[in-house]
Amino acid sequence: MSNPANLYAQPAASMEGTATIDKQKQTEGKAMSDPLVKKYIKEMKRYDSVSADWQREGEDIVKLYMAESANKSSARKFPLLYANIETLKPNVYTKVPTVLCARRYKDRDPTARTAAELIQRATNTTFELYNADEVFRMVRDDRLLPGRGTAWVRYEAEIEQYENTTSVYDPATDQHIDQTISGERLKSENACIDYVYWQDFGHNVARTWAEVWLVWRCVYKTRDEVADRFGDDVASRLSYTSKAPVGDGSDYGSSEAADDYCKIYEFWDKRSNLVSWLAEDENNFLESGAPPIKFCGFFPCPEPCYATKTSKGLIPRADYVYYRDQAKEINDLTDKIHRLTQWLIVKGFVPGGPSTTADPLEEVMRDKGNQELFVQVESFTEWTEKGGAGKLIDWLPIQNVVAALQAAIQARSQLIQDVYQLTGIGDILRGQTDPNETFGAVDLRNQTGSRRLRNTKEAISIFCRDIGHLVAEVIAQQFSPQTIAEITGYTYKPPLPPMLPNMTNVAMFPGAQMPMGGAGMPGTMPMGAGGMAGMMQPQRGMGDNGGPPLNDGDPELSFDDSVIQLLRDDKMRSFRIDIETDSTVQADENAEKAQRTEFLGVVGDYLEKAAGVVDKAPAMAETAGEILMFAVRTYRPGRTLEETIERGFANLVKQKQAQMQQPMAEDPLIDVAKIQAASLAQKTQSDAAVQTQKQQIEAQTEIRKQNLDAAVKIRQQDIQAAARPKDVATRMAYRIQNANLAPMALPATHQTALQPAPMRGAV
Repeated sequence: MSNPANLYAQPAASMEGTATIDKQKQTEGKAMSDPLVKKYIKEMKRYDSVSADWQREGEDIVKLYMAESANKSSARKFPLLYANIETLKPNVYTKVPTVLCARRYKDRDPTARTAAELIQRATNTTFELYNADEVFRMVRDDRLLPGRGTAWVRYEAEIEQYENTTSVYDPATDQHIDQTISGERLKSENACIDYVYWQDFGHNVARTWAEVWLVWRCVYKTRDEVADRFGDDVASRLSYTSKAPVGDGSDYGSSEAADDYCKIYEFWDKRSNLVSWLAEDENNFLESGAPPIKFCGFFPCPEPCYATKTSKGLIPRADYVYYRDQAKEINDLTDKIHRLTQWLIVKGFVPGGPSTTADPLEEVMRDKGNQELFVQVESFTEWTEKGGAGKLIDWLPIQNVVAALQAAIQARSQLIQDVYQLTGIGDILRGQTDPNETFGAVDLRNQTGSRRLRNTKEAISIFCRDIGHLVAEVIAQQFSPQTIAEITGYTYKPPLPPMLPNMTNVAMFPGAQMPMGGAGMPGTMPMGAGGMAGMMQPQRGMGDNGGPPLNDGDPELSFDDSVIQLLRDDKMRSFRIDIETDSTVQADENAEKAQRTEFLGVVGDYLEKAAGVVDKAPAMAETAGEILMFAVRTYRPGRTLEETIERGFANLVKQKQAQMQQPMAEDPLIDVAKIQAASLAQKTQSDAAVQTQKQQIEAQTEIRKQNLDAAVKIRQQDIQAAARPKDVATRMAYRIQNANLAPMALPATHQTALQPAPMRGAV
């Protein structure tokens, strides 16, 4: 099912046919209810009037190329147009270009770097999967034959209905209740490239493409396709009387077409900022609204790939027009050569009637086997008297025929050379060379032919690049992060979910432990089926066919919402990302090898010289890296190695910076002096420590002596006091009491003196 809100959900049923409309059907007996309809019809009439001659010439050229009239005439023709086109095709386009996205200013911008890599991978994948090569080849053929080729880019999304049944815990009933949720979800999305037949495309009359404000194309749709795209109500009121091109070489609009179609025009109006659809027999738009995609240039198509044109207008002239007269003369000479060759027959006249000399001569001429070497003549004397075979046969003169034939062939060859000079197709492009020519002459002619074709090559390359820009815009604006991750092989890191009450963000990621406990414990939640436990785990990018996650554990191949925001912002995306394409012509293997060899030589020589500079001056490592990158960016083979070289030099800079922070090695003589000074200082410090320890021991000994004297004096006083009472029992109790209280009554210094002395040498 297609998304009804997406105006580009359905592809066109057919891309062939004529862009001219039947004016009578549009105007007779019908009033234009929408003023824009009348305006668009008027612009189409003006375009048809201006381009009528070009369209007739284009049809004749296509028929001549396809040799559609060859069977209708008995005259011999020289297929010069076919030969030239087949020679030019591989020289102007042979392969799909590779989209090259990079940071515009080549600075260290990781977000822009990741965004550029995503766009590059997604666009190249789109080119490969959705048959961009066929579109580009048909555009090339339209450019070489009628003189204009174009294509259309659109977004296609497929939406599907879904129903999920989940079990939800109800705290009121303490039970799990099954709940069914239905809705729509995105099934797939594509950026499609449609080929537009050269007569199906039109625009307002203008001198340059910058002045174009209205473009349109026509498509052919069956009733089912119209109903699927616009609804059954619209499909029921339209008429299906147009015949789509059958594509078998017959005339357009042939009654042999299998199905009847409705011809629908798609308009893109830059001034009104509208996209509208109009059927051929309708007075009102089938649908009209804002553009579904905001392209940078508004239009879903780039500037067409034109042949010769000037600033006077956008109606081109086909290349064949410039040598059409010479081609007609070549055809006339080809027919004359064919007729003259019919007269290249040897005929002789011999005497009639029975004759002894004529009969043997006729017998020899009729004998095609040439088995007999000798032929007998009855009257040899009469034979010799009449002059033999040379006098008896009168040959039909064909010298005049041969001379005329040679003159016709020479004139045709000269005309062909004139055509080569007009078109720039030299013999070197056809693989024909003169063995007497020098290598320099052959190379000079090859370069001349390449320069003559450079405009055509560049025009097709620019067109392919512009198509890549449009596809990149569709991907950047419309594709979901999950789709981008699937196409590119990257892993999308969604943003952190909001903080919930009594919960921590740690529990919201794979591998985190949820708080466990009873229902009354804070920070706990019911963990039943369909509860919060299943909702808290984020979705991880899956591989092909539901395999393991893509790039699991590789932090470099991942992106987050900062990259998506850059892709969604049209202005910033254009400022920070540059999109180009490589050559559309098959590269010469020798030229490619020469470029790679030159690149390796330049880089190798520079690295050898830079290594010595960096070793002597580590601070120059970063500068040396920037100089190298300045040279690398000028080589096309170096683009694939740019990031690798940058990372390598970044690691080198880090190593050199770490070396700069470490103390540098000094002269050995200085080290010996330092060692001696350190030894002397250590000895002095050791002597001072010994002296200090000795002083401490003496002080402690003096303190212990003073404490001991004080204790003895106190003990003597106690003994004297104990001897005073007369009663023995009282005297004994008094002495016991004094013995128990004596340590408690001593001062702190006295108690210290009673402790064991420390070991000798302790500090």
